[in-house]
Amino acid sequence: MAIHKLTSLYVVEEPPDRARALRRLLELVEFNRTNRITITGGSIDWHEGFGNRPNLRLTLAGQFPALSEFRFKNKGRLWYAELDGAAAYFAWGGATNEGGFGGNEFDITMENGETVTLRGPWSSGTYAVNAAGFSPVIDVMTTEADGGHARDLTVAFVRRYLGRVEPTPFEGKPFPDGSKVELVKRTLVRPGDIHEPAIRLPDGKLWMKPELGK
Repeated sequence: MAIHKLTSLYVVEEPPDRARALRRLLELVEFNRTNRITITGGSIDWHEGFGNRPNLRLTLAGQFPALSEFRFKNKGRLWYAELDGAAAYFAWGGATNEGGFGGNEFDITMENGETVTLRGPWSSGTYAVNAAGFSPVIDVMTTEADGGHARDLTVAFVRRYLGRVEPTPFEGKPFPDGSKVELVKRTLVRPGDIHEPAIRLPDGKLWMKPELGK
């Protein structure tokens, strides 16, 4: 191990194995600090041959928060909460059972500590949450290591870990070395934006999945 002095700082050059162990230790410290979830890896599902826009398939470590742990805020029909990068939301008008989720009821806790029972709410979507002005969110799929669930995460949280997501080949063609995954905001016909994965190429150009048939 070599130690170099740079002004008042010491720079430590670790052998590769030691360096990997140190990175892993820092990841564990980060995980223990948040005591929630972290993204350990992932890929892009391009939905090749279909008109669907691509989405992320992520491997999560840690325990996704339970509904009872979230503290919600309300704007119109939307009920939204986030906790350590995880997001939860519903659409409900606040009067009668609207028949969503088979008419099931959900007890949620508001930021002021009040308990509200949502009767037959609907799941809504990230576009509606983003249009309402809450923290931008993105829906992802998790790998089998996390049970293969659909999850909602804040865009800011996902961006912290995009370096761990593989620039997955498209139609069997790999991207050049040095390519990186980014999240790009797209405006829909209906109100609200969504975020989808794209590839930043080494020359600085942004590559996005082409529209089907183009």
